[in-house]
Order: sequence, then C-alpha cells, then structure tokens
Amino acid sequence: MGIQVDWIDQMRPAVMQFCEETLSTIPKHPADTWSNIGPIIAGVWIVVRARQRALPLQTIGYASIAAGVFSGVYHATNTYVGEVMDIAGMYAFIFACASVQLYRDKTLSSLEATLLAATLAVVGTVLAAYSDLAKTPLFAVVLIVVAYNEITAESVKNYRYAYAALGAFAVAFTFWVLDYSRCLCDPQNHVLTGHGVWHLLCGVAFYLTYRQFATSVTPRQAADDAAPPN
Repeated sequence: MGIQVDWIDQMRPAVMQFCEETLSTIPKHPADTWSNIGPIIAGVWIVVRARQRALPLQTIGYASIAAGVFSGVYHATNTYVGEVMDIAGMYAFIFACASVQLYRDKTLSSLEATLLAATLAVVGTVLAAYSDLAKTPLFAVVLIVVAYNEITAESVKNYRYAYAALGAFAVAFTFWVLDYSRCLCDPQNHVLTGHGVWHLLCGVAFYLTYRQFATSVTPRQAADDAAPPN
C-alpha cells in the first residue's frame, strides 16, 4: 500500500493517535492522509477567487493550503514533527482570519495585518512544540475569540456564511471527537475515517469562512490599500 522509509520510522512518533491503525509503510494513515485534499482544494479555490482582493483575504487561501499539506505530512509520517506542522497550519488559518478583521476595521494595513498573522502563527507553533496546552486548548480559545469578534462586529451586516462555517466546523469536530474517542472507529478502514470526514468538512468550513470575510471586505478597500499615498 505504501513505501518503507527507515529514517522516518526512527523519528519521534506523534503524540495524538486517531482511530486508523498505523501501517509500517508511508503513508502511515492512508485515509487520514488523502482526505486532506479538502482544505487544499478549498485553499486553491480561495486563492483563485481572491487574487484581485486584499492580501489578508488571499492569505486565508494560502493558509488553507498549508493546513491541508501540513496535516497530510502529519498523517503520512505519524511523527511529532508532522503533528507540530499540523498545528502550524491551523494557527496559520485562524490568524489569517484575524488579520482580515484587523485590516477590515482599519486597525492595520493589508501588509501589517498579514505580517502579524504570520508572526502569531509562528509563535503559536513554537509554543505547541513544547506544550500540549498550546495545541488544541489554545487554538480553541483563539477560534472562539475570532468567531465572537466576527459575529459582533458592527461592520458586518450579513452573518449567513459565518453561521454556515461554524455549523460545518461543529459537525466536523463531532467526527473528530467520535474518531479520537474510538466511538466511531474501524482501525482497518483505510478508505475514509471519522477523522477523514473532519478533514473534508474543514475544507468546506474554510471556504465558507472566506466567503464570510469576502462579503465584508469590499473591493474598494483593496483598491484603496494598493493605491499610493497622495
């Protein structure tokens, strides 16, 4: 089903282990690896749609691609390095969303907001490499803060995509929990697992998130941001 890579087998294994059994070849978890195509496809589509929009909006697409690729590495190798990369992708995405909020509210310029998002993603990743609290718990806190800021923002008039994204993420997280707790579990299923459904639905949630921000950041803002000062 895969290939043998001895040096990967010698690396520190991932701490978090989901339902799918670990194979001796690469990919270690086939179903949990290929299903990351969801965030990657969503990210490519976002980049295409946002190519004439403000930089923070484009960053959501690139962060979605990174989240899919990094998670794919994690599940393909079952290494701790891959696990940290997976967290890095999630931090990149959520801070990309925060950067759009800062740009939209004119707190920071397009470039400043993007650079801040990248910096915070790196900081979150470094913390996650040394502390489990900086993994899922801290990410959940950041997610709640960003979601709350979006739903309560005075500049946002339409919440349809926000609610749809949160709904998709809630369903996705349900599959994550069911898989991780072994409540929905067939270890020898290497086609589509509960965790794989989480990946695919995250792709849907990522795209809906982009649509939410795209409705509140006008093309005029992007044009003004790119224009030289008078």
